[in-house]
Amino acid sequence: SIFLKELIADCNGKSIPIRSFSSDQILKATNNFDSSCFVSEDAYYKWYKGKIEDRSYMIKKFSEDKVTGNRVEEVYNDIVLSIRMSNHSNFLKLLGCCL
Repeated sequence: SIFLKELIADCNGKSIPIRSFSSDQILKATNNFDSSCFVSEDAYYKWYKGKIEDRSYMIKKFSEDKVTGNRVEEVYNDIVLSIRMSNHSNFLKLLGCCL
């Protein structure tokens, strides 16, 4: 997929520094994206809070109906940029993704 090619290119062939979560893990963590877990919303995504393996996470869910055409590339770029910035002290660390 385009996403994996971008990640591999960005990491210069080294291992990808994020974890892959299953959709079941994400659904369980957010109680099927229940409104009680909802935190915030933007033009293309919503933030939810959840727990996976007793660890708290913020989960960014992209709105499929708003992410079409060339917007898909923007989503990929957002994830790649998040990985690049994960080690910066002023940014949230991207711990994983679910494709």
